[in-house]
Amino acid sequence: YTSPADKALRLSNRIFSHVRMGQVLPGMLDVRMREFVAASDRLSLIDVEGAANFDAGNGHAYFRQSPWVSSDVLMSLRYGLDPATRGLEQQPPSPIWRFPADYLTRSERALLQANPALDGQRRAAAP
Repeated sequence: YTSPADKALRLSNRIFSHVRMGQVLPGMLDVRMREFVAASDRLSLIDVEGAANFDAGNGHAYFRQSPWVSSDVLMSLRYGLDPATRGLEQQPPSPIWRFPADYLTRSERALLQANPALDGQRRAAAP
């Protein structure tokens, strides 16, 4: 996950004069890097800029401050869903995934498909 609003990583870059993994943003990857990421089935680069509250605070705690990012992390860890299945979008040739405006709808659909029992629980709890 990467954020253009991450002030802690920006400060680290100024102090140590090199880019950290969390600072990899669209346009920063050369052809070789894009090919490496695209060929990896275990590595996904996700730009959180389109996610709700991605820039809250100093921009470094987006995984806690943004319900979109935290739910995406949890779906990835709990169900092993790939970024496309979780509802993220990619615009080739960039290997970086992004949060679309309708992410909540897409992610809910993915979660219900990954765990159908949740749909029953949701229906039972509805008024």
